[in-house]
Amino acid sequence: MNVPILPGDGYALTTLLIRQMLANDPFLSSDVILAIVRKQAELAGTVEGGAHAAQHG
Repeated sequence: MNVPILPGDGYALTTLLIRQMLANDPFLSSDVILAIVRKQAELAGTVEGGAHAAQHG
């Protein structure tokens, strides 16, 4: 289910998620967390793009 997130709420949600990720893995820095999140988003985009292209190609 998609839930709309207003631009003003994006910051609060992002910081909440990063704080929780740091609490779960305190040995990681916030820079490492952001790099992991970016890579996961990149991979998800690649997978979705590939699946979409295969369905409509």
